[in-house]
Amino acid sequence: MEYYVLIVTILVARVSCLQKGKDEDRIIGGRYAKKGEFPYAVVISYRPFSSSCGGGILSPLYVLTACHCTVTVTDKFGSLPERKNGDYSNTRVIAGTLARDTPHDQGYQLRWVFRWIQHPQCKPLLTGEWIFDIAVIQVSARFFFNELVQPIVIPTIQYKLFQIVKLYQVVQRTCHVAGWGFTVAQRSRREKYSNASKYLKALALRLLPPYYCNMLLCEYSRFYRCTENFALEPPDRVCAATKHSKSGTICGGDSGSALICGGVAVGVVSYSSGCTLLDDPVVYARIDAGFNFISQYYIHSPDYIGG
Repeated sequence: MEYYVLIVTILVARVSCLQKGKDEDRIIGGRYAKKGEFPYAVVISYRPFSSSCGGGILSPLYVLTACHCTVTVTDKFGSLPERKNGDYSNTRVIAGTLARDTPHDQGYQLRWVFRWIQHPQCKPLLTGEWIFDIAVIQVSARFFFNELVQPIVIPTIQYKLFQIVKLYQVVQRTCHVAGWGFTVAQRSRREKYSNASKYLKALALRLLPPYYCNMLLCEYSRFYRCTENFALEPPDRVCAATKHSKSGTICGGDSGSALICGGVAVGVVSYSSGCTLLDDPVVYARIDAGFNFISQYYIHSPDYIGG
């Protein structure tokens, strides 16, 4: 218990120092990925040279991504936001590539989207957050697995995945996320993102303890009624931030990318405060919270229904 409290104390002190710095126009950290380093990573492009999301291969026909990447949201005055199924007629999913817009890697595989499948509890809230922000994409033709294209690893027992999340929250081991998101931080939340990465980038992260995660969610007014109990952990979300100060953050275009801890996928990129700071923490949809939904499409699951 004393070790856990010490971790929280150090993390809170680190954030206090970070918030005193200025928002600057700078590269959002990370490093460029090596060929074949993240064989599960895919880019989901709505049309060539357009905004995109990331994802992780579940099986030859299915890809895991964020729910908000597959829907459009209408916000009627005086009512809750409504979720509608997005148009996927021109959407493609590309695997085995480092390039985002015009894949020229030998061995890349391009597939068109056949349908979206959203988590039944996925929805946006007035606070700006998403709950159960998980979706599965079925592609029009099977991916062929090789050294450049492989599925993500998810334990076949839900509790094992839950244990991995808890372990990494306490011991602060390194996790990784890879995506093609924007690479220049905003000066303010009104400013648009810029400079989408042309090539796959990776970032080293650490999961934040539940108490610290809730403090950050409250600060950005993202988690409904969290001020009533800081010890309450979001049942469907987990927070992560870079392990070193000013190392980088996740930004627009990275949504849906898989968060990997110890070789196991534990979450997908959901939302952040707007990547206005180099060290902004990011909220991930927890895979263990959507395990029953995802297991139907994961190739190594006993519940797998794919062909």
